[in-house]
Amino acid sequence: MSRRGRVEEADLGCRTGVAPVSGIRNYAIEVYLELQLEARRGEPSKIMETGGLPVLPRFKLVLAVRSVIQTAVSNPFQLGVLGSGKGSNFVAIAEAIAAGKIPAEVAVVLSDVEHAGILSHARDRKLPAQFIPPGKFRTKLDEESERAFVSVMQSAQVDLVVLAGFMRVLKGEFLRAFEGRIVNIHPSLLPSFPGLEAWKQALDHGVKVTGCTVHFVDAGVDSGPIIGQQTVPVLDTDTPETLHQRIHAAEHELYPKCVAAIARGQISVQGRKVIWKS
Repeated sequence: MSRRGRVEEADLGCRTGVAPVSGIRNYAIEVYLELQLEARRGEPSKIMETGGLPVLPRFKLVLAVRSVIQTAVSNPFQLGVLGSGKGSNFVAIAEAIAAGKIPAEVAVVLSDVEHAGILSHARDRKLPAQFIPPGKFRTKLDEESERAFVSVMQSAQVDLVVLAGFMRVLKGEFLRAFEGRIVNIHPSLLPSFPGLEAWKQALDHGVKVTGCTVHFVDAGVDSGPIIGQQTVPVLDTDTPETLHQRIHAAEHELYPKCVAAIARGQISVQGRKVIWKS
């Protein structure tokens, strides 16, 4: 059977419960290693000749492996979105996908708030949307809730977890399950003004320029490698509300661009430095 046929068979088995997911992962790794050997020998890649996306060795292996499966079965890059509020950044991303600006699809939208606006926006677009109780803690998920979030994301075969106003710190199992595959947007030019109400921090500090930052998520607070930033001037007449509103507008431009770059395989990470490949 051809490589394409074998991957299609494995993928179909996984979706119907006939074949274990491990079989797909193992075969994807086999193909990934084959690609690397072809590159070292200077041979043209048979997979690349079929129109596949380039594999970036410095990016997380799981994304490189996923790109092989995507190429073989024409399955779009899968996004899982977490949010706690109105969902305006999710809407910006969903609209960019609909306009063909992001080569991806939203696999699932989850929230820790039962009646969050983000769930309504997802359901309006006929996307899977689910509330998962966060548990007993105020600022993080408890262990049972964290396992539930991870399970749903893994079942949806999510390639990238996108935080869109998710108001809980991710820890432990979640970070391990999606290491290097979680992104967030923060309303300041990090590393300045991490944490809550960053726009108010900037205004109180008297800075003349602030903005927003898209970054990978690690175990710290707003401390992961920076993917992209966009500036917003601070006006003498600004209030926290007016400044926050303009930062939001910048977020809606920046976040879809960064997600699109990751989905296209244009992002690699070297230590704390994120490299954009043109």
